[in-house]
Amino acid sequence: MATREDWAERIKRWKKSGLTAAEFGEREGIAGKQLHWWKWHLGKKEVLSASARPLRLLPVSVVPSRDVQVSRETPLEIVLQSGRILRVPHGFDPATLRSVLLVLEERSC
Repeated sequence: MATREDWAERIKRWKKSGLTAAEFGEREGIAGKQLHWWKWHLGKKEVLSASARPLRLLPVSVVPSRDVQVSRETPLEIVLQSGRILRVPHGFDPATLRSVLLVLEERSC
């Protein structure tokens, strides 16, 4: 019987292969639905374990702008190293933001 680690390795190979789940599963002698389930299951576990790790934050520079009026309706903007901008509205859920930042950090590694 395959272990969790075996499935994690299979999922990595599947992602690198460029094949559909059905194609990869046929090649490996497993059902494509199993690949999808294990991808979901392992991803769920990664998010849960990632939330236990300390969050690594980068330095932030606040640059005032004379031509922008800031109000309670103005969202917080986080500019990522990739240049993408994450806009966070007032009243956001801190746990959700933490989860999003953890996922983004994982993708940048």
